[in-house]
Amino acid sequence: MNNKNTLLILTTIFIVALFTALVLSYKQTNKLKDVNVELEKINVKLEKTNSDLKKINDELNTRISSFFEQAEDSDRIEDYVRYLQIASVGVGNQHAEETLTKISKLLDADGFVQIKDSNGESYVTKVDVSSDVQYYRVNKALSVRNGVMGRRVGVLRINEIIEIVEIFPSGAAQWAEIRYQSN
Repeated sequence: MNNKNTLLILTTIFIVALFTALVLSYKQTNKLKDVNVELEKINVKLEKTNSDLKKINDELNTRISSFFEQAEDSDRIEDYVRYLQIASVGVGNQHAEETLTKISKLLDADGFVQIKDSNGESYVTKVDVSSDVQYYRVNKALSVRNGVMGRRVGVLRINEIIEIVEIFPSGAAQWAEIRYQSN
């Protein structure tokens, strides 16, 4: 009878342990189902957000392209530079090479100007565009010369956009070889 009691106790313990394992497994399965439901909700939200971002991206590209079209219509350096500035902030600059080519054609004259005096006053301000070309805005009217100490061949107006090809220090002052638009 002792062996029967032991066997009965062991069987009961085994059944209780099995039942407990089943209950815990069921609870884990339910938790996993809940997690899966939450993940599906998050996935739906991510897909919606992705769709919204794509729409915003498309709208932004359309607006950026309209700035390029405006620049083409005016065919002015200032408008092409404005396009490059706006496109560099946006998500794409699909007309960059074309814009740089158009600016290069408009900058049809070469010369030399003093860009900084010996007191440190700068006569030009860098224009931030995403390009290897260095564009600057003229801060005051400047005489363009055919050499650092050459004769005057042109005049730059305030706010005119120029391309600096190379900078030459001259004591505390600076001169630059430039490309500019002849008038």
